[in-house]
Amino acid sequence: MSRLWKAEWNLEYSHRFAFLGARETLSERPLLAHAIVSLATAQMVAAGLAATDGIVQSGIEVVLAALLAIVVAGTPIRRWEICLLGLLIVVTGFSFVTQSFHIAAVNAKQNVLGVLALVVFSRTRFRIWWIWFLVFLSVGLVYLGRYHFNLVLPYLHLFADPELNASRFGGLFLNVHYNAFFLAAMFTALITVSRIHWLGLWVMYLTASKFVALAYIAQLGWRLFGKRFLGYRGLAIIGCITVGGIFAVEPYLAELIDQRRFNSLYIILYQIGNIEYYERLVQFIPSSAIPIELNESFNIQALLVAGRICENHSEYLLAAYALDTVERCLIIWPHDGSNEIGLFALATHMGLPLGAAFLFLLLRAAKGFRLLILFSLIHNFFLLSPLILYIMLNYPPRGAVLFMSGQKARVA
Repeated sequence: MSRLWKAEWNLEYSHRFAFLGARETLSERPLLAHAIVSLATAQMVAAGLAATDGIVQSGIEVVLAALLAIVVAGTPIRRWEICLLGLLIVVTGFSFVTQSFHIAAVNAKQNVLGVLALVVFSRTRFRIWWIWFLVFLSVGLVYLGRYHFNLVLPYLHLFADPELNASRFGGLFLNVHYNAFFLAAMFTALITVSRIHWLGLWVMYLTASKFVALAYIAQLGWRLFGKRFLGYRGLAIIGCITVGGIFAVEPYLAELIDQRRFNSLYIILYQIGNIEYYERLVQFIPSSAIPIELNESFNIQALLVAGRICENHSEYLLAAYALDTVERCLIIWPHDGSNEIGLFALATHMGLPLGAAFLFLLLRAAKGFRLLILFSLIHNFFLLSPLILYIMLNYPPRGAVLFMSGQKARVA
């Protein structure tokens, strides 16, 4: 850490804290910081265990939310925090009025944890050394599951999703996609270290989470080449052209893509290019992503793809959807048309106003992770995890915006 960087850091934060009238909470209370990050880690580990049945995870989340609230209450509230917390209260209140208690409570729990974590971790810089132990442990477990799966096989019954872990072992968190996203975030923080990004590519290959690997490669390419030659405007133009192209070719996807070899890609492109999903899943108030076959009000025909008739499942289709004839078949059996897009999940769980505000503030604070966040939302949605938010806001790559103050500080 250079003396110049120390001087810039002290100048920036002496001015900021003098304005706020308070000092950095978690830096003054290391035990509280360790407790919060430990609970954030335990939350996701418990989510992958079948034995907990959600009870242990819920208890951990209640304690974690209480500690985050204590931190928020212990320091002065900034204007953007007041707006975000106020928006959270409003949409949560409307959710309890318009949705069932169970759905509203689940969404409220996730949204409270995500918003409080964003507020807390955007105002502090506290790096915990043992988080790298979690990285090494997770990589080791993924390697073990990939090349020595017979050692993992006897314990599959302990996992919440044994089938998924049997096909692709989920590492420390027993969830292949979340584990991959955790590792991608940590290796993104090390992109500027010589040759360390190549190790990240190898780790992404081990995880076998294709869309998370794509997001990491996009962030890596942006850091090494794209930022210099393309810029955010060029990236936005390419994104708009790509989405428009998906809408244009959506009726012909069945002919362009082998559904059995590229099942996930086919489903995701189809949902991006189908307006019915936007009408159903983009809500102003937090709601639920009800499985399509259980939602009688939804147009089932819009979720079925023209082309090959599913002869082996004709009777099922007729019974499940009460169709007179089977003129269309499911995207690929046994997919039921439920949401596969992370951005839709953000709009569903948080509601459009709160979700947009949350994503905007996160992208502003975690500048070094922007491409990783945006590309991961094509399929996955882990942005409400306090552990992920802690990593993105406390382990930024060199030159990233560390805080909501809008000032830049460089990491040595």
